[in-house]
Amino acid sequence: MIQQDMSLLATDNEEVDVYTRLESAVYGSLIHATGVSMPIVGADACAARLFETPQGVPAIYTAVNGRSIAPPTADALKAWPGQHGSMFECAADLGLTDNAFSLRWLTTQAENEAQGLLCSLEDHELVADAYCMTFKVSGPVWGMIAYLRFEPGQPFDDSEIQPLKQLKPALARVIQTGYKREIGVYLPHFNGSTGAYVKPSHVTTANLLAKLSRTERLILTYLRSDATERRIADTIHRSPHTVHVHVKNIYRKLGVNSRRTLVSLFDQAG
Repeated sequence: MIQQDMSLLATDNEEVDVYTRLESAVYGSLIHATGVSMPIVGADACAARLFETPQGVPAIYTAVNGRSIAPPTADALKAWPGQHGSMFECAADLGLTDNAFSLRWLTTQAENEAQGLLCSLEDHELVADAYCMTFKVSGPVWGMIAYLRFEPGQPFDDSEIQPLKQLKPALARVIQTGYKREIGVYLPHFNGSTGAYVKPSHVTTANLLAKLSRTERLILTYLRSDATERRIADTIHRSPHTVHVHVKNIYRKLGVNSRRTLVSLFDQAG
């Protein structure tokens, strides 16, 4: 049975973000892909990150496999994929968007920056080895999963890595499916010829509203009338925190990141 430390779903003061992630198809695909593959390679923990994602799409997930770790270690693991100089950033700098490689190999490529590959992670837990896979997702979006084995464990050997390599296409498809379901027709699509994200021309007010719950549609009417979140909370008799959660979910589902772009989206919809 796979056991994961679900406290890794969010850092402190990210309660609103938890609601957003629980409804995310791409976040669910990351949970599924890592949960299946960690026991196969015998990893103690793993971290996944998607690069070049549109605004609003969750891009980082970390988890442990049947292992209890202290809160400082959990926080360091959650922060690691986004830290400057980490293995993730190094892979991006080297253009490793569809590869498989070990910590040992990447260390030889990183030259003077090798000491930062594990960043603050090793301030809390010594890492015996790491093995990484990168894969294309869609358009410019690509992903990376890093499997970690902590001390006193042994480095990964070929007999453990080979099944993971064979599983890579399936893992990539799982994440690709989640990502494509996430963006649907509501988030911008990537135009390969222009190298830019564009809003689909067939988006209508009706299919935008269909993405929202009844409460979210109610709150949306107040957002479009320029009411503040506190005013909305008072009007519909909900707490400001609850209204803020709904607003964040509206932004995510409709692929916007501000009140101005929200209003503009509906002004342009057919």
